[in-house]
Amino acid sequence: MGISCTGCKLYNKENIMKKIKKIWALLLIAALSVSILAGCGKKKEDNNSNVKLDPDNLVSANVDDKYGSCYQVFIYSFCDSDGDGIGDFNGLTSKLDYIKDLGFDSIWLLPFHKSPTYHKYDVIDYYSIDEEYGTMEDFDKFIAACKEKNIDVYMDLVINHTSSRHDWFKTAREYIKGLKKGEEPDYSVCPEAEYYNFNKEGGNGYTKIPGDGGWYYESQFQSGMPDLNLDCTALRTEIEKIAKFWYDKGIRGYRLDAALHYYEGNNDKSTEALKWFYDYVESLDSSNYVVAEVWSDASALDKFYESGVDSLFNFPYGTSEGYIVLTCNRAGNGSGGGKFANFVVNRYVEVKAIDSNYIDAVFLGNHDTGRPAGFLKYNENAVKFGAALQFFTPGKTFVYYGDELGMSGTGKDENKRAPMYWNENENTAGMTKGPSAMEKQEHRFGSYETQKDDKLSIYNYYKKALLIKNAFPSIGRGTPEALTKLIEQDGNLYALSYTTDNEKTYVICNDSEEATTVTVSKSDYSYTGIAATLSVSEEEASLDGEKLTIPAFGCVVLK
Repeated sequence: MGISCTGCKLYNKENIMKKIKKIWALLLIAALSVSILAGCGKKKEDNNSNVKLDPDNLVSANVDDKYGSCYQVFIYSFCDSDGDGIGDFNGLTSKLDYIKDLGFDSIWLLPFHKSPTYHKYDVIDYYSIDEEYGTMEDFDKFIAACKEKNIDVYMDLVINHTSSRHDWFKTAREYIKGLKKGEEPDYSVCPEAEYYNFNKEGGNGYTKIPGDGGWYYESQFQSGMPDLNLDCTALRTEIEKIAKFWYDKGIRGYRLDAALHYYEGNNDKSTEALKWFYDYVESLDSSNYVVAEVWSDASALDKFYESGVDSLFNFPYGTSEGYIVLTCNRAGNGSGGGKFANFVVNRYVEVKAIDSNYIDAVFLGNHDTGRPAGFLKYNENAVKFGAALQFFTPGKTFVYYGDELGMSGTGKDENKRAPMYWNENENTAGMTKGPSAMEKQEHRFGSYETQKDDKLSIYNYYKKALLIKNAFPSIGRGTPEALTKLIEQDGNLYALSYTTDNEKTYVICNDSEEATTVTVSKSDYSYTGIAATLSVSEEEASLDGEKLTIPAFGCVVLK
């Protein structure tokens, strides 16, 4: 049978033209897609020019450096996996998604070595895992899980002192006790005797060794914590071996306890010791991070920054008397936010002049200071706003477990290390019992289970604040500058710009119980619009032309 071509689609000129047009359209769409993707790839290089703002759909930039945000964990009170009421590594591993989801990229572990105390700052064996926390195998699994989630792990390393039950000290003490009257130690006979500070004069911070020899050992904190002699070269070699052991295990940072006391009353020598340790850790891996505790005022901190260490905890900003808490508690006085913004910039310049590579370590509270919720008088708005000031201040952010829930804890140390408030029901799986000497804590705000689905909870506020910080890498990393013209309009504004090679971001927070409206001139500040907002209530910041309205205790990011 013959085939008729009349009306045949194959040879119909009209349909052929339609197919050609469709093919050209598809080719054009593909070309445009390639062009758009190329433009997106180039956008970072072009300093985020013509950036499209989408405040409701922020995405973490996932920058891999020493900045970011760190979650501090007291393992003992965090999460229990075996029902004994004491937190452990398996319990902590089970909560890594919680930590990652909050927005943290690193974890600082309080001491976990074998120790006779619940706090474990008196180490018996630097190469061990305390059996209360599990086994070395449990630790290895924890590290592996952190690597999978791109979470760096920092360990608290106590090199100012050991436990009096450490083999070093037991050997040294028995040797010193056995010396005859008038006989001096021979370190070739007992090398460990040089690891500690023994004398016959005693003095403040010294403990007498029982016996007739008349010997004392330095113990500035307590008799069960004999101070190490960091002048001893052999001891420094032992400490380097310890750091290398844990680096090989996967540790990527060290928090150095009591660095102010390495040489009691001698900051020059303590700074030198800090430099020695930092230089060694850097020689292992330049990406390793070291932060030291120097609990003192700015002048002492300045001296220790001469060591070149990555960070020192900023005690003038944190604690109950720090600038952040004072700014929040004086909200609405007409100058709090603006005064703090200017102080932040001036302090940044001062420390950069000492160490151009420094990274501030900004915290509100920790295991020694008590809980920020108490500092901030359990005012929910102040608790939230304090976190904003902390996260939007230059440097690396440190948050003590449970502060994201507004947990309580003040008074003796045990109270500051209460069980993580996962659930109101103390018998819920994972809940810990806390230190035996802890007084019962009455938390003013809900548990995690209560807060997680409440979009206005402290927990979700912390989560949003961290998301904003992570979405705009210049916040914390960039060079800060006070937005003077805005502060002159309203002294309650904590108003800064942050500038890096690739990004400029404006952060403006209203330290007041009243909304405020200011003019943000585009001739003064180069921005497109609102990139993110953070609020303690349902109200959000808005921009009408150049008129920016920020609600009470509200924050806005302009780009």
